[in-house]
Amino acid sequence: MTDKWKLQYHQKHWKIHNESGKDLSYDPNSGIRILVDDGYAFKDVNRNGKIDAFEDWRLPMKQRILDFTQRYHLVSKGNRIYYRKGFVNLPSDLLAQIQESEQMQELMKTDRAFFSEHSALAILLLLFDWDNSMYFSDYIIQLFIDSLDTGVLDKVFYTIKKALYHYIGNKGELASIS
Repeated sequence: MTDKWKLQYHQKHWKIHNESGKDLSYDPNSGIRILVDDGYAFKDVNRNGKIDAFEDWRLPMKQRILDFTQRYHLVSKGNRIYYRKGFVNLPSDLLAQIQESEQMQELMKTDRAFFSEHSALAILLLLFDWDNSMYFSDYIIQLFIDSLDTGVLDKVFYTIKKALYHYIGNKGELASIS
């Protein structure tokens, strides 16, 4: 099988360029490995050596969110994200910005109820896929996942919220939805 991807340095950050697929930001020093399937590259953000559904940009966003929530025991209710050891609150202005974003409006056309309820988790996965943020998106999603098991998500959520504000604030640069 011929590789359909390459790692490129692009405007001060590394990018995985998937031919006829999604481009992804990548930091070779983040500890996140690149896995290849069908010639395409994927980030192994949870470092388990396989491409999980939430990491597979080819899959529909709903399927990715369902995998993400089941794998990490996440529940979204209103502006809260519950996890095994607690919960975090999204500021209402951030949640409103997320739900008004172009990407969420596009997703809501397919299933309004589901994406309204899971908009915060959808935007985290879109942030993970973002190809224009240097290593920051790798760091944020890895921080989110690692802090779930240790029960410190509420302690690091300020950094994650900051990244989400930055992501939503750069609507013109957001990755397209596949």
